[in-house]
Amino acid sequence: MEKELKEKIKAEIKKQLEDGALECEVAQQIAEDLEVENKVVGKLANQLDVKLKNCQLGCF
Repeated sequence: MEKELKEKIKAEIKKQLEDGALECEVAQQIAEDLEVENKVVGKLANQLDVKLKNCQLGCF
């Protein structure tokens, strides 16, 4: 994956944080908007030490 796309995803994750965490639904929307798989957003969130909350089983 391109470094530029990774940085764009990370920036969007940071922008959408609420109390240091990211809602699962928001993470899914980021993946859809940027045309990547959910697991890509999940992996980058993990790299940023961002916790996903209210997550549906198995989405990330």
